[in-house]
Parts: sequence; C-alpha cells; structure tokens
Amino acid sequence: MDCRASRDTPNNAFERSAMHHRRRAAAGTARPLNASVRPMRRVSTMIAALCLANLACAADADGAFASIVKRLSGSTPCPLSVSAVAKDTATGPVLEFSLKNTTANPLTFLKPFLPWTKADSIEVAALTEQGEFVRGAFPIDDYFGTERISLAPQQVLTGSYDLKGRWAPSSIPPTGLPPKSRITIVWAWRVQADGLASSAKPVCSGVSAFTTFPVHGPNKSLQRTRER
Repeated sequence: MDCRASRDTPNNAFERSAMHHRRRAAAGTARPLNASVRPMRRVSTMIAALCLANLACAADADGAFASIVKRLSGSTPCPLSVSAVAKDTATGPVLEFSLKNTTANPLTFLKPFLPWTKADSIEVAALTEQGEFVRGAFPIDDYFGTERISLAPQQVLTGSYDLKGRWAPSSIPPTGLPPKSRITIVWAWRVQADGLASSAKPVCSGVSAFTTFPVHGPNKSLQRTRER
C-alpha cells in the first residue's frame, strides 16, 4: 500500500470520514461514535475503514486507535447517555464527561471503572487536522480503591479525564500535544457496572475536538515527522 498515494486521494474512506468529523468538531459538537441515531454496523464500518486507510501510514501512531476499533468490535450498544467534551485548561487538556443513567435500573460502579479515574480507564487517541496520529505515552496508573458509586435512573454523574496522562510534555520521550493546534480526540469506554446483564459487553464512545493553548509543549516525534 502506497501511503502517500492513499493520503493524496480525496475520495478514500479516511479523508471522507475525517472531513465529516472535522466539520462537526468545528461546529463545537461532541458526537458519540455509536449514537442511537446511527446503526452500530454503519459506525463500525466507518471506523474500520478509517483504521485501514490511515493506521498503516501513521509511523508515529501508538496503537491507541486500533485499540478503540478492537474494543468496539463485538460490543453491545452503550446503555447510558454519555458525552465527553475536550478542552484545554490552565493545567492541561481534559475530557469533561457527563454520564446519565437512561436504564430502568440503578447502576453501581467501582470507582476505578469510571471513565475518568485512571489514565487507562478509557482507550483514547488524538489526531491533528492533517490526519496525523499524535503519539501518546503508555501510562501505568495503579489504583486499588474499592469505593462504589451508585447512579439512579435518570441521575447524572460528571468527571474530568486528564489527557496529560497520555500526552505530557514532561514525559520521556516528550508526548505533549502540539501547541496552538486543532486536535480531535477519539475515545471508547467499556461500561462495567452492577445492574447490567452479566453477559453484556457495552462500550460507549465518542469524538470531540479542541484547540490547544500555545503554552503546552509540542510532540517532538510529530515535529521530526514533519521535518522529514
């Protein structure tokens, strides 16, 4: 496969999908990948096409997007109403989650299984406007808390996932998101809670975009790629 030829062809699946999501992101929307308004099969096909068309070309990719595709494969629909909005803050970029229990039953989560508790609570990938994956770190985030969080029907729970756990300028090697750049975040979270059928393997997922502040350090591996 000629990666350069694939990227230069405007009709390939990756370009069409990326353009579609960039337009939605520019409008300030955060869309679930498996929203009820779209059949899961169609979304899975789009994600698979995006992965096949671009993953082989992204020399600096960390495999996070492939992990999202794998997590969605064979999963059942998300049983909750989940949104996540990416934004930059004075202390670094975050994903602000909102979970609403739309089932008829109360759900109980172990705190480590909420999407924002640990760096590896979710699968998450980052792409630039040019469609380049931004290499992230591989976090080791041990959390052994046993606190249980209950969520009644129609109740909402919020929390922030710290994206610095994956993209930190101070890590070795540096993996910070490029400054003053439009970044698209793709994420997937496997729901594990008492109150759901034991055989269910639900996954919630989504896409959100934001512009990084100029103060955060660039991803040096991405800079090297551009220099070549």
